[in-house]
Amino acid sequence: MKKLLLVLVVTLFLMFGCSDDSTSPDNEAPGIPSNPVPSNGSSNIEVNSNLTWSCNDPDGDALTYDVYFGTSSNPPLVSSNQSSSTYDLGTMNYETTYYWKIIASDGELETASPIWDYTTESEGSVNHPPAEPYAPTPINNADNVSISTSISWSGSDPDGDVLTYDVYFGTDSTPDNGELLSNNQSGTNYSPATLEYETVYYWKIVASDGEYETEGDVWSFTSGDEVSYGDLIFVEGGSFEMGDHFNEGSSNELPVHDVTLNSFYIGQYEVTQGEYAAVMGSNPAHSYGVGDNYPVYYVTWYNAVEYCNALSIQEGLTPCYDLTDWSCDFSVNGYRLPTEAEWEYASRGGMNWTDNYRYSGTTDNLGAYAWYNPNSGYQSHEVGTKLPNQLDIYDMSGNVWEWCNDWYSSDYYSSSPVNNPTGPDSGSYRLIRGGGWSNDASVCRVANRHYYSPGSSYFYVGFRILRAFN
Repeated sequence: MKKLLLVLVVTLFLMFGCSDDSTSPDNEAPGIPSNPVPSNGSSNIEVNSNLTWSCNDPDGDALTYDVYFGTSSNPPLVSSNQSSSTYDLGTMNYETTYYWKIIASDGELETASPIWDYTTESEGSVNHPPAEPYAPTPINNADNVSISTSISWSGSDPDGDVLTYDVYFGTDSTPDNGELLSNNQSGTNYSPATLEYETVYYWKIVASDGEYETEGDVWSFTSGDEVSYGDLIFVEGGSFEMGDHFNEGSSNELPVHDVTLNSFYIGQYEVTQGEYAAVMGSNPAHSYGVGDNYPVYYVTWYNAVEYCNALSIQEGLTPCYDLTDWSCDFSVNGYRLPTEAEWEYASRGGMNWTDNYRYSGTTDNLGAYAWYNPNSGYQSHEVGTKLPNQLDIYDMSGNVWEWCNDWYSSDYYSSSPVNNPTGPDSGSYRLIRGGGWSNDASVCRVANRHYYSPGSSYFYVGFRILRAFN
């Protein structure tokens, strides 16, 4: 009998104790996925929505999910074995019913949700927030930015709504801490007051369509070093033949005539945007080369002589110009614009004028000495980045045209005095010389003469300064 019972026990053990079923008798299946977003049966859902859901496991097991999604009531598998309980759909179609379900797995057991559905919005029926502001100027983390810079950005709205912007700007790395400088403005640019040198500035834009707001990133830039006024080059006085030596220009460049000049100092470089802003408080240049070391442009003749007077006062010199009638006192020690004769003499190399160069410093290799149409990329360039002429003066051919002090007359050369000519007593136009970055080589000749109304400003006209040698 005992043997019979032992055999029975062993038989039962072999039948049940050695089962090949590997499922843990204590593991429970995941809970049913729930809390669908968008909710089941919902409508007017934004086409950029994502799917989210909730699920838990009674054993605390890590779960993975298979996502089924589509326009069929029996949706296809679109993602398998993902750990996240969110699925990015991209952009859906308008006015479309979508179906979806989730199968949760703990690696051993699976639990399926019901099939949920929702319908997307009609096109144009729902307002969407503006896009995040982008494309900052100055670019993020820019260095050596002009202290007179303006800031700009781009913005867009998915519904085509008109946007307004709040501008936050300052030296705090979180610029919204009380540094709202402009509220509800329509434009995508802003001009702060003149900045400090060598300072990090932070800024942020918040775009609004009247209902929603979108906050942009915090951008930053660092302003440039304080600008020095550049060297003045001594030009020893002497006599030269002024006018078109090659008989290739306009009749106003003739006749070639003798001129004798006193010595003077002239700017080694064209007046830069940094120099101009430091004296006048703002930089008028934009769009055609911007930075402290670029030549200033968009300046009238009046702006140029006002700068000369302001710089003279700043340095304790006697201003040359009477700003009530714009006359120039050539006997004082302040800054002024060069006369046309002084400009051409310096451009030709002063006492080296007998080199008889067509352009300032060269006849055959203008591209090495000047920014002009073929090499400029249709903008100005930093001063002093091409070769200088014989006197170590830069950019007298090309880069920007330069205002001269004289009134213009087409036949002045026929009656010009020999000694220190200063141009006609009156006129309607002031002279400009040197050609610019937008011009061909013939316009950059040292003999070429052109003129503009003194109240006009252009994106290719600047100036350089001069002081008499007293």
